[in-house]
Amino acid sequence: MHKAISDAHLRLGAHREAMEAASYAIRSSREATDSRRNAVFHLMRACSEIAKQAADSREWIRPAEEVEFGVEVAESLAPADFTGEALDLCMMAAYFTDSAAREDTDDYIARKCREVVSRLTERRRRVDPEHLARRIGIVTNVVHHKGFGFMTSGHQDYFFHISALWATATSSPLVRARFLPSHPARCP
Repeated sequence: MHKAISDAHLRLGAHREAMEAASYAIRSSREATDSRRNAVFHLMRACSEIAKQAADSREWIRPAEEVEFGVEVAESLAPADFTGEALDLCMMAAYFTDSAAREDTDDYIARKCREVVSRLTERRRRVDPEHLARRIGIVTNVVHHKGFGFMTSGHQDYFFHISALWATATSSPLVRARFLPSHPARCP
């Protein structure tokens, strides 16, 4: 039931409330169950949405405070409670929170955001060290009929195959200039 409440809050854009409902669902479920994994997914989805909205609006205090709440819950979980999709959302939350760490002029907020990014990265490393090879990039070209494309991440171009993207199964079709987590191969 709390997963449904979290989902409703996500759909309404009430991300903090979605995190709180997901946190309650996590505490109410047993370790390494589908119910708990779904709640963790909702928690990390809300965290990444908060971080993205903060980056878009330049309201840097939000990731420092609200994403940290999600990180605290995530740090208490067993590795088996995370899916690849939840780890991708951890990566996205870290990616957008890192913007605050780099751009905010308030030293305290920037330091808190760097700490949140570090904690999210450590959580990913502890769950699946190979996940650290994944990247977030901007899609620059897609060859739909062949199932691959190219993205740019950190001034580097990468090739990706559609199988390396989880987002295609749960969201809109691939388009240029869309942020995606992927496990790409670097282009020469």
